[in-house]
Amino acid sequence: QGLHLFTMEYFWGLELIRPLVIYFVLERVVKDRRDLFRQTLKTLIPYLLIFVSTIFWRLFIYAPIDDPNALRWLSMLFDEPIKAIIHLVEMVLGDLLFLMIATWFDTLRVELIDLDSMFLVASWGIVIFVGTILYFYVRNLKQSDVDSDDSIKSKSQMAILGLLVMLLGPLPVWLTNKQIIAGRFSDRFALAAMLGASILLVVIFELILSKRLMLVVLVCALAGLATGSHVRIANEYRWAWTKQRRFYWQLKWRVPQLESGTAIFSDGGIFTYTGDYPVSFALGLLYQAENELETTQPPYWFFELDSGFNYYQKYFLRGHELHGKLRNIAFDGWSTDSIIIDYDPDQGSCLWVVGEGDELVETLPDLTRSALPMADLSRISLPETDDGEMGIPALFGDAPPHTWCYYFQKAELARQFGDWERVVELAKEVDRQQFSPQNRFEWRPFVDAYLHLGEYQSAYANTTQAFQADDDTGEMFCSLWRSTLDQNPGDTKLADFTARVVGELDCPE
Repeated sequence: QGLHLFTMEYFWGLELIRPLVIYFVLERVVKDRRDLFRQTLKTLIPYLLIFVSTIFWRLFIYAPIDDPNALRWLSMLFDEPIKAIIHLVEMVLGDLLFLMIATWFDTLRVELIDLDSMFLVASWGIVIFVGTILYFYVRNLKQSDVDSDDSIKSKSQMAILGLLVMLLGPLPVWLTNKQIIAGRFSDRFALAAMLGASILLVVIFELILSKRLMLVVLVCALAGLATGSHVRIANEYRWAWTKQRRFYWQLKWRVPQLESGTAIFSDGGIFTYTGDYPVSFALGLLYQAENELETTQPPYWFFELDSGFNYYQKYFLRGHELHGKLRNIAFDGWSTDSIIIDYDPDQGSCLWVVGEGDELVETLPDLTRSALPMADLSRISLPETDDGEMGIPALFGDAPPHTWCYYFQKAELARQFGDWERVVELAKEVDRQQFSPQNRFEWRPFVDAYLHLGEYQSAYANTTQAFQADDDTGEMFCSLWRSTLDQNPGDTKLADFTARVVGELDCPE
């Protein structure tokens, strides 16, 4: 108890119910009322001492100036008592409805009925299997005398206990003016109340269903649906980890070394279950800045463009102080000392590290396109030696297969440093293995390399291949061919191929 109470406040509310639980348990063996209270208090004292010590430590010893879990509702109560009470009632009712009813909606969403998805079909198979097995198991259990005085008393105690757990379990959360249903990750606040919701649901079912068979069918059906929901959530987390692993490996392939003090920007969060500061810390681990990881000033920080940049673009573009903070960890940087990324694998794209000149990439979000002048690709450097997978820590998992995105990242890195021969080597390997991108803009580094080395036929082939698959690429490749011709005005062969490209891609004048 001491270990977990001193670690996190999530379960503090349950300590308020401990006296009642002890009383209910002892009541079964201690018949004398006075002795029952004495035994309850005696059993409670060590737990109470730990709980009081924890509260004293949290409020008076460990009391950070910038406390993310300050008792904001109590401050509101002193300033505007009526408004604070109404707000508390709204939070409590909203969270209780979520715990008892709304949380079950996710188990029966219409979009879960998809016979083309083998996983969803399998998840429904698990629902039916678990519900059926539980039904035959529970149906054969011996039924106690449901009409006995002890049984009725037990149900009353369970109803009281369930309701109190739901009301007092989340109390520390409500006192900080937070809510289970408000925020992407706030459903974790339901942990302390879930026990009460489970108990109360069963009590309600027993009261409204007169036949035991109906009760068994309902409980088993809900257990099956809950199991299916857990399977789907586990699968979502599995894919979330796969997405993270692919991201960090692609980033390391594209950015083998990154100067300390660099900010990384993206249009919004890049992972469903991971916010900005976990990504920031992961970047430090990825680049193994060991001498800096031991300080409270991390070498990198991840920022979302839609949290600041979208309101103050002109300040960010000409240079603006950046501050990232979590508890005692603080990053200080400069907006123009940054790289900008775009990662949307759900749309078939590899990771993009973008900068000025990428305005014509149609797949970029508008906010990312606006931020391009802020990027400084010179903060990326090449390693002295390429040791294959560049010593990525085991924390990031095994390397993904070297398919299209691997060669694209390596080609983009070589293109940044003008190593056109290396890009062509990669292009030939891509052709040999018959890889091709889902995002046709990703042919660009290979077309650019062929143009620089005078291999116009290969550049033309990749250009038309990309355009035929996605005509949105036309403007970018038109610009690439024309700019190359402007740099080599006397190259008649290039002029002929450029004319063909302009005609076939219907390039604007």
